Order: sequence, then C-alpha cells, then structure tokens
Amino acid sequence: MPVNIKEFLADSQLLLNAVGEGVYGFDRDGNAVFVNPASEQMTGWKSEELLGKNIHKYHHHTHANGEVYPSEECSIYNTMRDGVERKITDEVFWRKDGTSFPVEYTSTPVFKDGELIGAVAVFRDVSQQRLADSNLRAALKKVQDLTEKLQAENSYLQEEINENWHGSGLEGNSPKFLAMLQQIKLVAQTDSTVLILGENGTGKELVARNLHQLSQRHNTPLVKVNCAAFSSNLLESELFGHEKGAFTGASEKRR
Repeated sequence: MPVNIKEFLADSQLLLNAVGEGVYGFDRDGNAVFVNPASEQMTGWKSEELLGKNIHKYHHHTHANGEVYPSEECSIYNTMRDGVERKITDEVFWRKDGTSFPVEYTSTPVFKDGELIGAVAVFRDVSQQRLADSNLRAALKKVQDLTEKLQAENSYLQEEINENWHGSGLEGNSPKFLAMLQQIKLVAQTDSTVLILGENGTGKELVARNLHQLSQRHNTPLVKVNCAAFSSNLLESELFGHEKGAFTGASEKRR
C-alpha cells in the first residue's frame, strides 16, 4: 500500500513542492510518505525526520488548551480510515521547538482503482489572519463603545436642553416675559405656523430656537432663511412652493 500512495503523489511532486501551503501524504497506516518544503518551513520538522513515521505525535499531539489529542480523534487519521474529506478551521499544529500555531487544513482521501490507499492533508498557518481578525474586532469594539458613549452624551445633553431650555438665551422675570414663555410652551406642542414679531435685536431667533427645541421636530435641524436676501416672489416660492413654468427657471412643480 505505501508504494501505491507514493507513486500517486510522485506524479504531482513538483507541483506539491511549489505550493505555499503545507502538504502531508499518508498511507493507510498513518505513516508519512510525503512532506513538502512548505511543511518543513512552517513546522521546523524535516522530511527525513517524519517520513515513514506516524507524525501525529510530532505536530498534532495536543490541543491549543494543552489537552492531549489522541490520534484516534484526529480528523486526518479518521479520513484515512473512512475515506471522508474533512475541513478543520480551529486547531493548532506544533513546531519542533515546542511552539504552536493556528491552522486551517483539509484532509482528503486518496483512492486508486476505487480503493482507499491513503490521505493528503493540506494546511496553512493562519496566525496573521487571526491577528488581523483580533485587531479588527478590537477596533470595532472601540468604535461601538465610542458610539454608545456619544449617544449617551447626546441623550444627556438633549435632556439638559429640554429641562433647561429657557437658559439658552431667554432670560427675564417680568410678567410679560413669563407670559411669553408660557405661550412658547403651549404653541410648541402644536403643528401650527407661528409668526414671531418684534424689533431688531429683541430675540426673535431665540424664541424660534426655543419653539423648535420644545416641538416634536426637536430631533431635526432648524433651518434658518434670511428673508431679506430674497425677492418677494422668490421668497413666496421658497416658502410656499410653485407650479412648473411659473417663472424662469421653474422647471418642475415644487411644494
């Protein structure tokens, strides 16, 4: 049997030696019959140290948590027994120096003339991928924490503004002033258009801001329009809409 699997792999040896993934070939007894250079580089075990031997005890003997990994439970060796392909993404291989590294590997059965003659294990070191994934998760966690913090601060500030809205520029204690504040509170709860009258510098914009803050639209922007910058016709169009063709440049209906 070992001769058959060796002959089978010999036809592809040049290709297997050139690939960047580690490749092991096993006979039905679980002994290594092929070890490519990438495997040697990743594990530190030379092919002459592994060929003809059960290499589970060299590179796959222990789980990442330190528990013993019996060969009877090894996915690679089970493939050699039952001929079923397996893909593993959460195990480690062990180097000759005693250190381990995370791997992803595929254990594929090899058949010749319908007979199972061994298996081929193809593996790759995913240390850098795991590190990148870990860094990405950490970065996303920081973004999530920052987002939650900003949302909490925003909610707090909104509550402070709602509770102390009169402190945003409107200050006074005269009867008329207090009556105006009461009117602002009442009007802000409605969906009506509000006209604010007053001389320049008397605080009309402050009243508008407080109306907006107390209204149902407080979570949306307050859009300010400088009416003096528009002609009467254009201002009417901007505020109340227009029909298509009502004036030069009115290319569509607007409400």
